Amino acid sequence: MKETTITITIPDGYDDIDKEALAEGKISFVKAKPTTWRCSNPKVNGFYINADGHLMTQVSLIPWNECSHHIFATKKQRGAMLAMAQLSQIIKHDKRFGGPITNEEWKKGDIPKYVIVRSSDELRHDLLYRHYHFLSFHTSAQRDLFFEENKDLIKQYYMLD
Repeated sequence: MKETTITITIPDGYDDIDKEALAEGKISFVKAKPTTWRCSNPKVNGFYINADGHLMTQVSLIPWNECSHHIFATKKQRGAMLAMAQLSQIIKHDKRFGGPITNEEWKKGDIPKYVIVRSSDELRHDLLYRHYHFLSFHTSAQRDLFFEENKDLIKQYYMLD
């Protein structure tokens, strides 16, 4: 019996031939598993906030793992997260702002929330939302006072500084 060689290209989206099917005289392909960035064993560099709240300088390439999840890609992002932490503490502990809106309140679409958002390159604090926003308040008066007293941190959070 004469041997014949046939070349078959593995189709896109598949990464191998199914060896068991081939043993039975069939040709079947094994679907490729998607490779996400997180699963590709990447190395990261960037900026972070240390345990004392200090903004740390750039970190060289290090493996992405549980010890590097706190590294931000840019200085602005690092500053935004520091501002976010500070803003969250103000909302929680300064009684004038009514505390954070609870999950139960978010579930109730009929309860209005008064928010501060970034719209293009400006801050808007005249809006009423029923969808989640980090800087949300129970009343417009709470929102407006918070905006006036914390405009610098709000700009940093929205990376407008």
